[in-house]
Amino acid sequence: MEDPNKNEQLEKERIIKIGEELNALQAVENDGRGVGCVQGVVTYLKMGDLEKAKTWVDTDSDKMRNYDAIYAFLLKNGLREKDSGEV
Repeated sequence: MEDPNKNEQLEKERIIKIGEELNALQAVENDGRGVGCVQGVVTYLKMGDLEKAKTWVDTDSDKMRNYDAIYAFLLKNGLREKDSGEV
């Protein structure tokens, strides 16, 4: 029988890793200053809080959409779903 605490810990580690990858991606934008609205998402991901990170993405997705690589990363990692009509 699987240990639910172990599965929970593995999921948290996965979320933290996504946060680290997103942080590295956003850090090179804007001449190395990063993307402020994405930094908030990174903070929640590094805490392992996927739901708060998704809420932040939903709130600021219009700004994040200006950064193609970041927006693609958000879609690929399930932090954002495509809007209707979006290709």
